[in-house]
Amino acid sequence: FSDFVAGNQNNQPRRVFGANNDGENPFVASTYSGTVLEYKNVNFENAASSFLISSAATEAYSGQTLKVHLDSPDNPAIGEVVIPTTEEWSTYVETSAELTSSIPAGNHDIYITFAGTPARLVCDFYYIEFKE
Repeated sequence: FSDFVAGNQNNQPRRVFGANNDGENPFVASTYSGTVLEYKNVNFENAASSFLISSAATEAYSGQTLKVHLDSPDNPAIGEVVIPTTEEWSTYVETSAELTSSIPAGNHDIYITFAGTPARLVCDFYYIEFKE
């Protein structure tokens, strides 16, 4: 993955993009139910209590979920959003949610899991950003 510090790191916790590629389209395409994205050793200068995702999914794939896990994909999810519907796969929208448990300052492994109808396409995932 690639990471991007949005503004002043002291004011903005980490934003992580979906994948590391040519820099023009850093997203994970075609996530399916059961997909797990792993982001190792993400530095949180400040605690985070909410998150924002950017994703795309057409109407045929609505109702799928994205979950955030701290330090292990086997830990209970600390955040969850229903992936919103977009008109096209090339149209990304942002969705925000509160975390059920804050992420404390420090380095943590973040796991993003996707859930829905078994073996069903969930979304294209662009980024997740954690906020105070």
